Amino acid sequence: MRHSVYTAVKLNGTGGRVFIDVQHKHDYTEAEIIRQNPAMLPGGVGRPRDCIARHRVAVIVPYRDRRQHLNILLSHLHPMLQRQQLDYRIYVVEQVYAKLIGREL
Repeated sequence: MRHSVYTAVKLNGTGGRVFIDVQHKHDYTEAEIIRQNPAMLPGGVGRPRDCIARHRVAVIVPYRDRRQHLNILLSHLHPMLQRQQLDYRIYVVEQVYAKLIGREL
């Protein structure tokens, strides 16, 4: 079996496999993500241009001190949601306190 730096994930309704680079050798920047996703609107909003979306989706991403990981996620998430013809908005929620996310304050 051949080793690959990509993980192929089969998702129903996305038009095929999604290939995710698991080695993350590329440093994604906000400007690159915007350039690669011209259909994306300001504020992490995406809407189909040629139809009215049947579904609206809010994606909430907890974030703390890992800008590179966030950029990798967004570089894969935007194209996947756009292929599904969704009306979506991505909310990045930054943790303020030093405690773990999902724990009591």
